[in-house]
Amino acid sequence: MKENSKIEKLGYNLSVIGAASLLILFGIQKFTFSGTAGIKSMTEGHFVFSTLYTFLTARTVSILLGIPQIALGLLMIASLRMAGLGKAAGIGGIVIFASSLLFLISYPDAWMLGAGFSQTVLFIVRDLPNLALSLRIWGDSRHRYVSPQPQITRKKINSPRRISPVSCLPIKDASKKVICIPINIYSN
Repeated sequence: MKENSKIEKLGYNLSVIGAASLLILFGIQKFTFSGTAGIKSMTEGHFVFSTLYTFLTARTVSILLGIPQIALGLLMIASLRMAGLGKAAGIGGIVIFASSLLFLISYPDAWMLGAGFSQTVLFIVRDLPNLALSLRIWGDSRHRYVSPQPQITRKKINSPRRISPVSCLPIKDASKKVICIPINIYSN
């Protein structure tokens, strides 16, 4: 059973790193001139993105679309070590998937065939595994992250009069100092 959990953890970690690497690479691509040209050809006909070109350059629009992908990829990788970031990574993945889907639904040429497939199908096939993994990261973070609970320890100490052994229950008082409440471990 323990061996399976190690294999499962390795598979999960590799899935997160692989998906995050793709997001980072897609984000970095938007910083290049060829990435800018590709984004401009898709966004200049879109009713929302076309308005951005009135006051931003094509390169700036492309970079603004790449930054969230890079940030999400880094957040997904960081969530492997810091489970509390998993919720943010999961929600970020859902937001990116939803925004891609809304973009494709409202894009005029989304259903045109290119290389035998429509652009919409290719985007969904690319983004659906990221959505599934984002949900898994979010769910996994809920199980891995446990807020630290104060530990109650019992220590055996001798009472000041050395009459009988006493157990000590450390409790934090209002000033965050640990005080010891002696408890007799032998009943008379």
